[in-house]
Amino acid sequence: LQSWACMEARCGSAASASRLFAAAARKQSADGAVWQARGMHYRAQGDVERARRAFATGCSLEPTHTPLFHAWGSMEAEVSNVTAARAIFQRGVWERPSHPRTVGLWVSWALLEERCGDLKAAREYLRAALRAERFCVFARAAWAALEARQGDCAASRQLYEDALRIDPANRGVWSSYEAMERAARRPAAADLIHARS
Repeated sequence: LQSWACMEARCGSAASASRLFAAAARKQSADGAVWQARGMHYRAQGDVERARRAFATGCSLEPTHTPLFHAWGSMEAEVSNVTAARAIFQRGVWERPSHPRTVGLWVSWALLEERCGDLKAAREYLRAALRAERFCVFARAAWAALEARQGDCAASRQLYEDALRIDPANRGVWSSYEAMERAARRPAAADLIHARS
């Protein structure tokens, strides 16, 4: 039912999708993925309150479903409800603080703190992401981008290099690394990175 509901939502049939999501939630009430999809559907419809209720219900029924916390916290951050976003990210990571699935939560929380001006917390949460999954290229690239935005190109460069040692074929990291050097007005370094990629 959940897949059918998602298909209906993608085809623009919001009413049909809502009915199917409700049926899926009745049939699989403890499945966090159903509540996550339902909440994201409501969010896409612009109904933040219904999305919030769906996310909250899912989190209470399946408190270890990390993607559900991630979707909810990200929505709250998008609607500038920073206090709620922080609390949701925190609840999500406390359920499984060092589990690899919490990396996305840690990174999203870090980026929220960066936007709010708390760089110390942002870096702390990025370190936590790497403790949860030490070979995570995504977390290293996010941290590298944060350092570049703060003007610390040396730290950014090191993080990009670390990410590329783990995944030398990652086109996104190569591209971001090159863009960082170009933004820092280091065209020769950017050209060298482009050649290495």
